[in-house]
Amino acid sequence: MDLELPATDEEWQSLVDECEGAIALDAAQKYGLVTGGPEVNVERCLAYLKLGAKRGFHPRADAPQRYALALLDPRGRCQVCGCTDDNCGQCIAKTGAPCHWVNEQHTLCSACVRASLELALESEAAA
Repeated sequence: MDLELPATDEEWQSLVDECEGAIALDAAQKYGLVTGGPEVNVERCLAYLKLGAKRGFHPRADAPQRYALALLDPRGRCQVCGCTDDNCGQCIAKTGAPCHWVNEQHTLCSACVRASLELALESEAAA
């Protein structure tokens, strides 16, 4: 399994928190406590958690709650890459500059506009 590794400590902490939250969501879905939501790649999450732990990063106690809140209110998080106002390191790595919000809802960043348009066009073509 190819895993893209975070570049900064902040990215590592964010990633292990997201993985912990995603695993909690997956468990809730499997036991019928939650319906809907994103499909979780548990194997990938566990791999990232293991790598993070080797580097000294462990999920914060409130990671599942923060993950659930982010799903309920996606404002301030890019729906393509997951960057936030506090963490756009992956966008800087991709484009060489910090990103900015391109929509009023703050759910799409400037680094992902092209990818978002390509996904929309693929969806239209498939329909």
